[in-house]
Amino acid sequence: MMPATCTDAMIELATCKTCAATAVRPSTDAAYQAMGHAFMDYRLNGDATCTEAGTATATCARCDATDTHPGADPLGHMADPTVEATVSVPGCTTQGYATYLCQRCGLPYQDDFVSATGHRPEHEADIAPTCTKAGYKGASRCSVYGEALSERTSIAPLGHRPEHEADVAPTCTEAGYKGASRCSVCGETLSERVSVAPLGHSFSGRTANGNETHSSICARCGDRRTVDCVYGNIDVAGIAVRVCGVCGDVIDPTGGKVAAADLFTPIPDATGEELDAGAIPEGTELIVRKFDVSFGDEVEAIEAFTIAYETDGIVLPLEGRVRVSIPLVLDIAEPFRLVRVDVTPETETTPSSEVWVQLDYDYADGVLTFVSDRDGLFLLVPMDAILRS
Repeated sequence: MMPATCTDAMIELATCKTCAATAVRPSTDAAYQAMGHAFMDYRLNGDATCTEAGTATATCARCDATDTHPGADPLGHMADPTVEATVSVPGCTTQGYATYLCQRCGLPYQDDFVSATGHRPEHEADIAPTCTKAGYKGASRCSVYGEALSERTSIAPLGHRPEHEADVAPTCTEAGYKGASRCSVCGETLSERVSVAPLGHSFSGRTANGNETHSSICARCGDRRTVDCVYGNIDVAGIAVRVCGVCGDVIDPTGGKVAAADLFTPIPDATGEELDAGAIPEGTELIVRKFDVSFGDEVEAIEAFTIAYETDGIVLPLEGRVRVSIPLVLDIAEPFRLVRVDVTPETETTPSSEVWVQLDYDYADGVLTFVSDRDGLFLLVPMDAILRS
């Protein structure tokens, strides 16, 4: 038999019970397995350097086997006092340190580290935006090395803040204006004051005053305008009666009083159709009156009639074009002209005037149809009649 060693189990001799043959084999008995090394006393090998750890070695107490493992820390560098260190100052993002020469290994090494100082920002002045110009938030850079720390950031223009001057409405006689506007921040004028012309009077109605004048009232301001009547002669039973073509005032030179019913006959079923929005004054009724008398030698008229839009006896002027259709039986075969008698009343600066304006018309099935933008007196005259202008 061979006893167990550090690395091998005991070798035993076995004999066969049948034939007495023998054999050598490792023992299977747990008590006789390999014992393992017995490393007891580790000793430093003295091989540590400045940067690497040293080792320690021990010899097995049962055999000559040895075991080596780390046994000493690195020695660390030792500055050579005869060599002056080189100092590297810290930067914004890098450490500072001193470089020494090791007297043990002869190699340079770094020590005495100082933390990085960090950047020292220097900011560009911000420029505030205005109403019309962009501004920016200033960039920043390191005041030590000039490194860019942030970029300039644009700021959009603010835009104007309008402040409107109050509008002044025009009157009949005085101009108004649409107020100017300016920016409440920078004071820049955004829009100029726009003048609005006087509206002018809107006189409506023609009321006879009984003294050869008639008056109208301005629908906007209430001013009253009184002007002289504009008379024309009409034969009534052989008497030249004077009739104002504007207000209908009648003067009988014999001293009598001619009634309106003696001069005019209302024509029923006349109609008016607006061609322009708002042309017919609201709340009015179309009144058509046909003259039942002649105009004497002054006017060779086939027929004469007036049209007016009235309410409560007051005539309101048209505000646009109206198509008028009038039932009118004419006992003539020859063609004729349709004219409107436009009378301009006398004013403080101008005398009265009369202009005949020829109008297109259609006459069929006893209905006369035409378009007019004014009311007043209308005449049917022969084709060869001389028009007044």
